[in-house]
Amino acid sequence: ASGAWTAVALGDTSGCGLRGGAPVCWGAGGRGQIGDGARADRLAATAVGGLATATTVTVGGAHACAISGAQAWCWGDNASGQLGDGTRSALFAPTAVTATTGWIDVAAADGHTCARRAGAGRTELWCWGRNDARQVDPGSAIGAVLDRPTELMATRDWGEVAAGRRHTCAIERVGAARALWCWGDNARGQLGTGAPAGVQPPATIATPSLTTWGALVADGDAACAIAEGTRYCWGRNDRGQLGLADLADRDRPTAGAATWRAVALGATFGCGRDAQDQLWCWGSDDRGELGLGAGDQATATPQQVTPGPVTALGAGAAHACATSAATPVCWGDNREGQTGHAAAVASIDAPTT
Repeated sequence: ASGAWTAVALGDTSGCGLRGGAPVCWGAGGRGQIGDGARADRLAATAVGGLATATTVTVGGAHACAISGAQAWCWGDNASGQLGDGTRSALFAPTAVTATTGWIDVAAADGHTCARRAGAGRTELWCWGRNDARQVDPGSAIGAVLDRPTELMATRDWGEVAAGRRHTCAIERVGAARALWCWGDNARGQLGTGAPAGVQPPATIATPSLTTWGALVADGDAACAIAEGTRYCWGRNDRGQLGLADLADRDRPTAGAATWRAVALGATFGCGRDAQDQLWCWGSDDRGELGLGAGDQATATPQQVTPGPVTALGAGAAHACATSAATPVCWGDNREGQTGHAAAVASIDAPTT
């Protein structure tokens, strides 16, 4: 594949993107997460087998999924049924989740996956995989094996979905308004509803009272969304990963400074793209994941990162990538080649092509 990069998505130790419309992956491949039919690490972007084009790609902990031909395809680790094919066996090449078409986009997390599908007069929400906090199906038993897609809240019209480590959030379209829902584990306030810690059923976020939610992301035990250009984040914040200038957890969406277009969350850090498409990062910097140069520069306050401007943006466990002039730049943890750089160095502390 050749051409401009239009998307990047990162997992724990691997990454995928769309280059010239074709899915490619790199980094750790021991559980099949490259999708090229092998169980080998790849230090350079490698074509995903059998998928000439895709419209979206997502990477979870050690699995990946893409939408191609209006079908959902997944590959990689499947220990929790997160590939949705009805088995628990790892897959080294893309396999269709179901025979049905109409799939629009997909979001992968550590052990579960959710996707949106075109239905009759509305967009459906389906999830599958690990249900240890009822993050896949609030109506099923904790720990149930849900290795086939299960539809959630089947009367509603869903506009976005994001999956965290043990929680899920989604945006419902209610006419012109947008309602933000979260469910699953709430140990660190990551559902944003103000509910007590523990496993919680789906509920809407009522405070702040906003109807313009978008750009929803989740990872680790945190989540962020954008409303009217303002970045709101909630959940775990012990490393400053919410970018709110302190280390206090938040159990409701809390506004950060500046005007934002997109956010990406890693395990304990975050990055964002502002209204001028400039790149900012915040949180932990153990492996150079903030892209600010040598030394641990951990900070709870967003710091501007060069280069800019950037378009697509993705964060993994401790590495990140963005597209600058349609070319990917990556930085952070590289112990398994997850930044896509051929040089086998342990970490890269500034964005590098």
